[in-house]
Amino acid sequence: MYITIEPSHTLGDTNANFQKFFGMLRLDFYASTHDSGELSEDLEAFDYAKPWSELGLEAEQKIDFDKSTTVAQFEALFKQFGLGVQVMRNSKGVWLQTSATDDWSLAEQQVRAQEMAGDIQDEREIGDYHEQE
Repeated sequence: MYITIEPSHTLGDTNANFQKFFGMLRLDFYASTHDSGELSEDLEAFDYAKPWSELGLEAEQKIDFDKSTTVAQFEALFKQFGLGVQVMRNSKGVWLQTSATDDWSLAEQQVRAQEMAGDIQDEREIGDYHEQE
């Protein structure tokens, strides 16, 4: 699977294309990159209306990934554009930065979000409540 990024696309378009594959996850975009396991500062977040052309993208790019791609691997794909990306997981209506679970695959994150939407809890979620501290 892949998403295509074009200079005329907005960050919101990119998020919408990602959510076609993983509807319980979203992408947030930041002015600074981060290492695996690190949080991003809300003050550095870009608005979804921002076009890729304003971030310096001049030609169409393709981001290849699959269900087994870890969050850390996926987020690293965007470093080539000089911006940070956080995969966010919906947990009972709250969007969490997945920094504590960057080693999980995108599919695992999606399943976890679906479990939480159905009020199914297990011990893994306890650690996730601290992801945004």
